Amino acid sequence: KSHKVHISILILFMSMTISAQTVFSTYKNGIGLKQYYSSVRGLGMGNTGIASIDSLTLGNYGVSQWIKSPDTRASISMDYQNVRLAAIDTTQRISTASFTGISFAIPFKESGWMLGASITPYSHVDYKTTQTVESGGIAFPQINVIDGTISQGKLNLIWAPSEQSGISVSGNFFFGTIEDRYQFPFSSDDDFSGLLEYISGVYNVEYSVFGAGIGFSGHYDLIPNRLKVAGFADLQPSVDVQISYPEAIVEPEEREANLTSFPLQYGAGIAASLTDRINFAADYAFQEWSSTLDIDDPIYEDWYHLGF
Repeated sequence: KSHKVHISILILFMSMTISAQTVFSTYKNGIGLKQYYSSVRGLGMGNTGIASIDSLTLGNYGVSQWIKSPDTRASISMDYQNVRLAAIDTTQRISTASFTGISFAIPFKESGWMLGASITPYSHVDYKTTQTVESGGIAFPQINVIDGTISQGKLNLIWAPSEQSGISVSGNFFFGTIEDRYQFPFSSDDDFSGLLEYISGVYNVEYSVFGAGIGFSGHYDLIPNRLKVAGFADLQPSVDVQISYPEAIVEPEEREANLTSFPLQYGAGIAASLTDRINFAADYAFQEWSSTLDIDDPIYEDWYHLGF
């Protein structure tokens, strides 16, 4: 009987996450898979972290709440994900462990200010897929290995106007490279064996990103220690996207990046202590990726995250 009660409670309070993520790197001029990285407590509460404060680690999105920490603090985190992707007629699966961030904060207790910094993955992809490609009436295998990370560094200045509120302003810095490797494993038994020396091998496409922007976050305790709302907004940064082809496998006119920048990202959350033992938290975050394209492309869908 005791086990049944425990299992029932576990199912009742199971955390959940819902997200939609565009597979940018599967297509030409892509830059990776957008993900949402919360803290230790956030992972255990449906991948929330905007309003639900973590007593152990410094959250990636609720930066203004760092001011609640009375001491100098640093945290590092990792996670494991198994993601299934479906695009057009192709289904792919990612199974990867990755670094999800390092943060530190230094409070200036008498003044009510805090200085902090963090580095977290902003867009990450790491998977391999084998596809059958048809050209000129001939079908042949193509192996795609796509990996890399665009990282986001933050320099945060945080202030607490009162015990119930906090605000932060952040300088955001983006950098990193994602590499697509295409391999054509032809053999001497193929119909086009005479082209082996030319077409067999590995061809690389590299997407390098560097840029900066500004972001804000804030929180307010509607009922102290019971009900809190919080939100953040990272404005669209100025980003330089460079595409390089170590091997000339495309025509020069195809070398321009369609993606010009990263879009505005914003989110809001609520956290409530229903009783001394029961907490509720919910997060919503959104990015309109389609707004950053030079040329409209229905493949580039908007990204959102909903956790509770």
